[in-house]
Amino acid sequence: IRGRVVLDLYISRQGAVERIGVVRAEPPGRFEEAATKAFRHARFTPGMRGGKAVPSRMRIEVSFGR
Repeated sequence: IRGRVVLDLYISRQGAVERIGVVRAEPPGRFEEAATKAFRHARFTPGMRGGKAVPSRMRIEVSFGR
């Protein structure tokens, strides 16, 4: 089965994922849990504004299958 999930990742000033929102999933109800679990403990370089770390949002698409 193929599918894809589009997520909004809300990143803290420290680079941790604070919250994950599912924007879209195809097929619905199939891959959302796996996609969110994959990014729950991810770390990112925080967004920068004026030389200071700031919270940010990242939209990412996760594909499943070949």
